[in-house]
Amino acid sequence: MATTVKFPNAGATQWTLISDDTSHTAPSPLAYFSIGTAFCYHTQLCRYVDVRRLPVSSPRLVQVSKFITDEATADSAPFDTHLFINGTVTTDQTKSLLTAAANTCYAHRGLGVEVTSDRKITATVA
Repeated sequence: MATTVKFPNAGATQWTLISDDTSHTAPSPLAYFSIGTAFCYHTQLCRYVDVRRLPVSSPRLVQVSKFITDEATADSAPFDTHLFINGTVTTDQTKSLLTAAANTCYAHRGLGVEVTSDRKITATVA
């Protein structure tokens, strides 16, 4: 399946992801979402570290995600996210770092609400 993604009125270009629900020929759509969530969270975390000039180096993120799916819906179990940081930050700074990253990560924010999408299906017959 090829999915073309774009955000209306965001000025961004569009891109196409190739996916396979069976995960035999390409990642599943939910795998892409999981990857995007981890990437977005880690990116926001690193930006916050830079902006706040926190003494943190080489943060590493491990995230496990599980989805319960049927023909029409996909529910997410809570994501199990572990962050490993090297540095001399205080406990309060660490909490602030994690909260800020989670609150500015669009994918993590989306996990807390029901998300609907508009779809346009185009079939090409060869």
